[in-house]
Amino acid sequence: MTTNSTVDAPPFAVVAARTSAAAIVAYQVLLLVTIFIRPELDPVHQPVSEYAIGRHGWVMMLAFLTAAVSYASLLVALRPVVHGRAGRAGLGVLGACALGTAGVGVFIADPLATPLSELTTIGTLHVISGLSALLLLPSLRSCSAQD
Repeated sequence: MTTNSTVDAPPFAVVAARTSAAAIVAYQVLLLVTIFIRPELDPVHQPVSEYAIGRHGWVMMLAFLTAAVSYASLLVALRPVVHGRAGRAGLGVLGACALGTAGVGVFIADPLATPLSELTTIGTLHVISGLSALLLLPSLRSCSAQD
C-alpha cells in the first residue's frame, strides 16, 4: 500500500530530507565507533567532546560535522513547507544549531579538567559553539509546537 503525502515538496527537499536522515544515522555510527576505539574514556562520565582530543579525535570531529550536515539538510528540506512567523523562527534556530554543531566539529575542546580561566581560544570557541547548539535545540522544539 502506498500513501501520498499531503504536502507537495519539491524534489530537492526530498533529497535534503533523505540526506538529513542518512547523516544523523552516520553520526550515531561514528559516535559508536569512537566509543569503541577510545576505551580509556568513559562515555557515561565524560562529554563526547572529549573524544575529539587525541590520536583518533578526527573520528569525533567528523561525527560532529556529520550532525551539522544533518541539521542543515533538515533546514533545506523543511524550508519550502514551513510557513508563519513561528515556523521561520524555528528555521532560524535550526540554522543556528547547524552552525553551532559545525563549530563544535571544527574547534576541538580543551580537556574537561581545564579551568575556565585557562581555556584556549579554540577551546572557548568550542564551548560557545556547543552551548549555542545545546541551548537552541529546546527552543526549536517550542517553535515547532507553536505552528
